[in-house]
Amino acid sequence: SAMRETEIALKQQLHQSQTLIQKLKVGAEQGVEVSSWRAKYDYACKQRDDAVSERDALRASCQAAREEAEELKRRNDELAAELLGFKGMSEQAQDSAESRRRDLEKRAQSMEKSAKEAEAARDKAHKDAEAAREDSKHWQERASAAQGGVER
Repeated sequence: SAMRETEIALKQQLHQSQTLIQKLKVGAEQGVEVSSWRAKYDYACKQRDDAVSERDALRASCQAAREEAEELKRRNDELAAELLGFKGMSEQAQDSAESRRRDLEKRAQSMEKSAKEAEAARDKAHKDAEAAREDSKHWQERASAAQGGVER
């Protein structure tokens, strides 16, 4: 009779453990708890990818603006030398070219700042994705621990 009671108690304990594991699995599949880290991870990955694309586009724009500024400076220097004899016209052309060059330099600096901001956003997204991975690992370890408890 005592063996029968022990057997019944063990079967009940096994059933409770199996029920708990099933709830954890269903919860994980349906997104209870786990969906929040998965959604955060997916969102962080998308933010990271968007930030990388934006940064690359800004870098290309910065490089093009720098090249254009250098070309304008070179042309400005040529014009200054060529128009040296026409002082009034030379000064006006030089001022115009210099003004354009300054505008392009400001634009390049602004784009560089935006690129740095995009890199910072990418780094943050990467950190968020890493935190989401750690959350995932934590929940997987808890599910494994629960599974281990049932097997015993």
